[in-house]
Amino acid sequence: MTPISKTLIGLLKIEDTIMERVRTSIVSSFDDIKALRRILTRQCDNRDETNCFRCEQEGVCFFMNGVLQYKLGAIGEAVKTLEAASRYFRGQGDVWNGILGRAMLASVHEANGEAHKAQPEYQKALDALTADHLRLHWTEYDEKALILQNLLDDQIKGCDKQAAKAQPSARTRQKAARPITRLTVPWMRAYSGYYASPNGPTQSEHAQRESGVYIDEIILGDRPHRIFSLWRGDNLLSLTEGKTYIWAKVSGDSMSAAKPVPINEDDFVLYYATNSADDGAIVVASCPDALGSGYQSVVKRFSKANRLLISETDPPGLYEPMPVNGNINIIGVVIAVAKPENGAEDESPKTGPHAPRGGASRYIELIRLVQGDSAVAERLIDYQQALSPQSSREECIERAIAELIRDRRA
Repeated sequence: MTPISKTLIGLLKIEDTIMERVRTSIVSSFDDIKALRRILTRQCDNRDETNCFRCEQEGVCFFMNGVLQYKLGAIGEAVKTLEAASRYFRGQGDVWNGILGRAMLASVHEANGEAHKAQPEYQKALDALTADHLRLHWTEYDEKALILQNLLDDQIKGCDKQAAKAQPSARTRQKAARPITRLTVPWMRAYSGYYASPNGPTQSEHAQRESGVYIDEIILGDRPHRIFSLWRGDNLLSLTEGKTYIWAKVSGDSMSAAKPVPINEDDFVLYYATNSADDGAIVVASCPDALGSGYQSVVKRFSKANRLLISETDPPGLYEPMPVNGNINIIGVVIAVAKPENGAEDESPKTGPHAPRGGASRYIELIRLVQGDSAVAERLIDYQQALSPQSSREECIERAIAELIRDRRA
């Protein structure tokens, strides 16, 4: 996080204790990528689209999420989120935070090597500050307005210098390269004619291993596809070095009602090879085929407590659950779905980046037990994590559920 972004967070007007704690967490952890990722995940998990839309702190929430996305390298999403924050502030007549939103958006453009985009945003922020300076130049905004004015002046001068340096001479203009805005993987190979599905055989292709890859588009089977992460709902994938990632094509409809992303015929799933999974994960499993002459692969939801592979259809119950036993084994955990471009718009995740990660069904059960208060649910999970630091999030969710049920019976 650049010094300007940290300064802008500090200048933000916040009237909510929860968002104030989020600000404190971000500022205290701005060099800790893992901590920032946890904060963003919690922010996404805690969102409720209906209530959040009516919340007066929605703009602040967008601002915080945009800063987190920027720090984690998701530049495209950060720009969209900060634009939403600025629109919200302007719509609410919140001049001060609106100025900060523009300035933060400009700082992301600047850090991304796009001074030509940053300079106009900085200038608009400064113009708004100057025009409204008499109203802002009082009480708590007295010192803050002067700090922001000086900061914007410095940033505009810096952008002017960058723009001057970036201009090639007439003789070399054709050799000038565009600045790299973000890491984009435009394609990954996949063999056509091989399938992984609830009803068909499997062959797979190893995907390139990266870390924090932002994928705009991928070519699979000679067709462009859009990526949807099962953890976030967007196209930011966190790929761990050392794991084997595999693309597999789906035939059949036994996961057509899966959440947060429906999995339909001709979609591709991206999974990593493993023989174990957390409760609620979508998995790829190997099982005998219908003729008993070989094996096929299926894509299902895993119920760890019952050791079952469950289909998700609308209406439910069209397929019988499959027990995980000696003949049926998990071979991978799905982390993303790739959908053909022409059908991706209609099948975008209904819950967006706000769906619960790993162990989704049990997390939802915990939310139900606390009457829909996700903040309470997170505090219960944090409490269990403090009692047992080595436990996974899913294990903490299970213990929180067990304690709630035990307390109700007492």
